[in-house]
Amino acid sequence: MKIRESDIPNINKIGIYLITNLIDGKVYVGKTQRVKGFKRRFFEHIYELNNNLKKSNLHFQNAWNKYGEDNFEFSVLEIVEKINNNSTLSLMINNLEKYWIKFYNSNNKNNGYNLTEGGDGQLGVIATEKTKKLRSISSSKEKNPRATIIYQLDLKGNIIRKYNYIKDVTFYGYDYSAVIECVNHSYKRYSSGPFFNIYGKKSENKTYGEKFIWISEYEFNTINIDNLIDKINSFKCVNNKKQSIVQLTLDNQFIRKYEKVTDVKIHGFSDNKVSSCINHKHYSKLGDNIYGKLYEEKFKWLKYSEYNKGGNINEEISFNTKN
Repeated sequence: MKIRESDIPNINKIGIYLITNLIDGKVYVGKTQRVKGFKRRFFEHIYELNNNLKKSNLHFQNAWNKYGEDNFEFSVLEIVEKINNNSTLSLMINNLEKYWIKFYNSNNKNNGYNLTEGGDGQLGVIATEKTKKLRSISSSKEKNPRATIIYQLDLKGNIIRKYNYIKDVTFYGYDYSAVIECVNHSYKRYSSGPFFNIYGKKSENKTYGEKFIWISEYEFNTINIDNLIDKINSFKCVNNKKQSIVQLTLDNQFIRKYEKVTDVKIHGFSDNKVSSCINHKHYSKLGDNIYGKLYEEKFKWLKYSEYNKGGNINEEISFNTKN
């Protein structure tokens, strides 16, 4: 068995691979997320098949014995970028394996050598009727809100698009792993507050464009979308670090205004701690919006909109960096 020449540069990466019988065109779809990725699985398959060790998949083993190693080709179907969250990575790769097995219909003996539909199921294990029933219950939309079918909504709750497979979001330029995290309410990279299912792709100039809500079909059919939108609007789910803020003394005397939170760094303050302060989440004995440099004077930090609620308007000193 040879590795397709164009895939050799990616041999140590992870994702979904394909083994093709060059005689009859039947295929085997596999996955890997371990160290040395595709390379490791390539050599494991050769060792197991050449030594008749694939007892759990005699269909594949018999074909190998009949046609010979030289009539099989190993190729990379889809590369998955590594992320720190292993559970999310596993979910992503499992869903991709299921997608490609269905795409090739390779669990049909007339088309391929896969014995299951892929995903979490153990490779090569033929499920009994009892197992199939339990698997159906555990993966049903009532039990598993991470169903494959998902909805993309705008921040007003209008349906933008329905996807029958999460992977299909890549056809529209969206980050597949980010959408999976959103559906699981764990996407925290660019969302703020409690709404960890909001994500928008980068525009051509690398800035973050329009945001969308991503939810499973189960969630779409069971939650009150209007209530969700109201909560988002009340929180004003935007990037806190792009909001104008003000710095005050502890007795509420105005010091200066910053056009965005990151501008506080020009005076040596931590933008992360200031961001916590304007959301009243900073731990301090003096108050949840009070912070100052270690062993130095402490200050109050407020969103400019919050500061102006009482009619306070003072822009004598304003800082704005261009970067």
